[in-house]
Amino acid sequence: MADEFSFHDEVTLNSGLETVENCLKGGEDPNRRDDYGSAPLHCVSYFDEEAHKMVQLLLNYGADMLSRDGLGRLPFQHALDHANRKSCQTFIDWGFSLEKAHRMLNGTYELLSNVELFQFDASEVLQVLVDLGVDLSATLSSRGENLLHKAIESGASIETIQFLIRAGISINSRNSLGMTPLHMLRFLDCSPTDRYDEEKSRHSKLVKLFVNEGYDINSQDIFGRALLHYVTSELRHNSILQFIISHGADMNIKDRNGVAPLHLACSLKNTANVKELFENGCLFDIADNNGATVFHYTVFYNNSTTLNYLLTQCTDSCLASKPDNTGRTPLQWAGYFGYAQLTDIFENFFRSLNKGFKRERLPDVFPLRDEFDSFKMQEEIENIQSEDFSLNIAPNRTLQKLLNSPVIGKLPEIAETQDVKTAVSKVIERVAVKVSKTCPLFTFRPEISGSVSEGTKCGSPDEFDFLCTMVKLCECFQEPTVASSPSMFCRLQIKPDLCLPDHKIMQYVDKDNSLRSAKLINDFSDQLNKAFLEKEIWEDILVLAPVSVCLMGANATKITLVWHGQVYKDMLINVDIVPALHFPNFWPPNVSETALLNSQMKEKGVHVVMALHGERFFKSGEKHFRLSFSLAETKIFQALPEQVRLGYILAKAVRSTYTCLQIAPTIETVQEQPSGSDNDHHSGCENEEPTDLSKWPEDNSITAEKEKLPSFFVPSINLLEKNYDSEQHEKVFYGGLEFHPMDEDLMQDLDDALEDTTTDLGCFRKPFIKMLKGILQSHL
Repeated sequence: MADEFSFHDEVTLNSGLETVENCLKGGEDPNRRDDYGSAPLHCVSYFDEEAHKMVQLLLNYGADMLSRDGLGRLPFQHALDHANRKSCQTFIDWGFSLEKAHRMLNGTYELLSNVELFQFDASEVLQVLVDLGVDLSATLSSRGENLLHKAIESGASIETIQFLIRAGISINSRNSLGMTPLHMLRFLDCSPTDRYDEEKSRHSKLVKLFVNEGYDINSQDIFGRALLHYVTSELRHNSILQFIISHGADMNIKDRNGVAPLHLACSLKNTANVKELFENGCLFDIADNNGATVFHYTVFYNNSTTLNYLLTQCTDSCLASKPDNTGRTPLQWAGYFGYAQLTDIFENFFRSLNKGFKRERLPDVFPLRDEFDSFKMQEEIENIQSEDFSLNIAPNRTLQKLLNSPVIGKLPEIAETQDVKTAVSKVIERVAVKVSKTCPLFTFRPEISGSVSEGTKCGSPDEFDFLCTMVKLCECFQEPTVASSPSMFCRLQIKPDLCLPDHKIMQYVDKDNSLRSAKLINDFSDQLNKAFLEKEIWEDILVLAPVSVCLMGANATKITLVWHGQVYKDMLINVDIVPALHFPNFWPPNVSETALLNSQMKEKGVHVVMALHGERFFKSGEKHFRLSFSLAETKIFQALPEQVRLGYILAKAVRSTYTCLQIAPTIETVQEQPSGSDNDHHSGCENEEPTDLSKWPEDNSITAEKEKLPSFFVPSINLLEKNYDSEQHEKVFYGGLEFHPMDEDLMQDLDDALEDTTTDLGCFRKPFIKMLKGILQSHL
């Protein structure tokens, strides 16, 4: 490979102008592409201040400055990414224009859209654009956002944001959803540092910067959310709340669901924000559009800390017992959800006011299993056999057995889950129509699969995603949808059908007839973003709103929505939009050679293309974008070596390379490896247990030191807890496999909190191992 593209190497390594010129004189093609679709102009070492001389030389010999690499990027963009002003100027001197129609995307500057504002040197790149006469305040698309919106959304530094403000971008500018740049904070994950540490919190610094620059503090987007809604729901340092209140924030401002900041403050186990709002005179008797009071919200968020505080401030007991529009009081909701601790708090409060208070009979909607005797549970677990979980015999029976086992438990259905599905489906259908009209290339038909399943007692999984996935894997290859988020979570998978006309295919196919997938999913994500962020998509669906833009993932475009209904408050819905492409009358050679694919499939065209590139896929994991949900891919998948295939199934199921390396070490052929330090840790372990799960003895249980419970399994543990609350969920969740790094103090607090839960977790390891053994044995 090095010999084949030696000229590219000479340019990249900056071997010298004389050497490169000799190659050109010797007949080297200045526009030849390498395996990544890059021409020599893309490969110039633009971090070198003298790179403009190499650019000049290549252009002198006929290099095309308008060529695009495999990602659709221009040579000018590579120079700009390195803030190489001289090289950028060289392109302009040769006629490159920042304003010509073919250099622009949807009438706006293409280059502005592609500036990586999160990079530490973004200000230097922006300065180059300013020096070249570019107006940084230009809108980036028909959605109306500008670089300031993008900077906050992408996590740019304070310095970069200050640069954009000084460049003249209005801090009160709005996009098509009425969102100012500061509204984009809701599209970001709020880290523990941002939430707790005011001095280090980037979010707090942004709020103060904008307010001091004259930000309209009560501006609302089309969803009715204002800055105060965000601060009270996400940040836990009340000084920032004091700051914006002192600058005129309306404490009783409501969003379009009637939710006030005080309602959202109840979501935190920190009464500081609630106290601050009270001390500044906010309304206590305030209800949302469903009639829910602040006491209802303490129940919806299972927040005993705030409930205790509110009851001490409550001078009217009628407010604490006021029903919502469904006729349920906060106490009745607490019983409905099975929150025993909240139920006791309410009953003690009413009993203190009325000695004759009697506990009303509450519907046993969510069985707490209080009476579930520990000995009986252990006995039942011991009687579970791995064969019970085999998927070969009767998948439906297996599913029911798992759902009713003491490990998983079973919850009744809630009608609102269907409302969630209907609303999400309506949004996706509207987006599909818009994408089809504006860009026929990406016409698709939405189809929802998966289930609405969230992992606390307030949910009702009509399917348990992991289990249903394993059943489906016996029928056709399907991406697992495993709940791996904190409470109030669900995931819907959308499977669009992209129909590409014959004459449009080649822009997504490289010289080896495999998909140039990065360009495909990038273009698809861009079209989806345009549609999702249009006002008319959301106007009549009041309970649903986006809290992220579409993000390009490895094999899908992802967007996060938030549902604010009667039962589910602020439930996050992660939607994976997986393009299942159809290429009519087109079949790439590297797939047609596979004997497993029959002629009938080939006649209809390609429904999926896997660019395996021979043996390189199995040796190094090198592959192109994998398109799921098709019979063709199923056949290819089934042709993989047995151990690779089994390991791959398990890896997708538990969502962790760390677990899979212990259970099925051959997974390393297709799964990204942990860092070197982790490899050293695993290889250095003494007395390791067998890594092949099928060889583990029935009574084996993984030790807490060597293994932690996979996060998909966390919710079912909580079903057996009498006094479940969100803190318990966090303890187990952060004790699992999927978590963000924490500082030493927080880690110590977590260790202390987990100290008493070791025994509880241990009793669930046996059935977990048995379940996985049974699933694996289904494929032997």
